[in-house]
Amino acid sequence: MEISEQIEDLIQEGLVKEEDGIYIKGKMKGLIGKAYITKTRMAFLHKPMKINQGLLGNWIVKKMGKEPNEELIFLLNLADIKDLKQGKFGINKNVLDFSDESGVHHRVTVKKYPEWEAMMKGQVEV
Repeated sequence: MEISEQIEDLIQEGLVKEEDGIYIKGKMKGLIGKAYITKTRMAFLHKPMKINQGLLGNWIVKKMGKEPNEELIFLLNLADIKDLKQGKFGINKNVLDFSDESGVHHRVTVKKYPEWEAMMKGQVEV
């Protein structure tokens, strides 16, 4: 299934919130994108920034096929999320820090941690 189809499925399912954020991969590396949450699932879509490199640079990038592509980092059922806690990234304390059922650790920045925590724990009626 294509990435756009998976995101469209989330929207059809009843998107509760969509927000710009960063998927934290390490101390100095993060992927810019969007966090999505429905009543039952959460996803993070990496949306690379496209940098204007001038007319010639843009043409070369297009010819080489090196344009950055969207990447679905994760798509999880909320029931599979374990050990949700508030993390930190630099001075930002609005970080969702959790693991999935297979033990993979995820860290995502959001604007208001308490809202996201409540949604992920199913404490918000929509």
